[in-house]
Amino acid sequence: MDAALATAYVKRDFERSCTITSMAKWLHRSDLWFTRPMYKLEAADEGKQTKFVRERLPHLKKE
Repeated sequence: MDAALATAYVKRDFERSCTITSMAKWLHRSDLWFTRPMYKLEAADEGKQTKFVRERLPHLKKE
């Protein structure tokens, strides 16, 4: 998870807004690290991933 996704999640589920920078700092202070994956697992179910993104993160989905 990266800071932008964490920010969007908090805004959607908790109706609280913050900047990406403040979220990144909060994650770091909480000893939580975030990275964007550089690869895709071969065994991952493409259908389940697509469904998750469509249902949980529709505004962040990249076409």
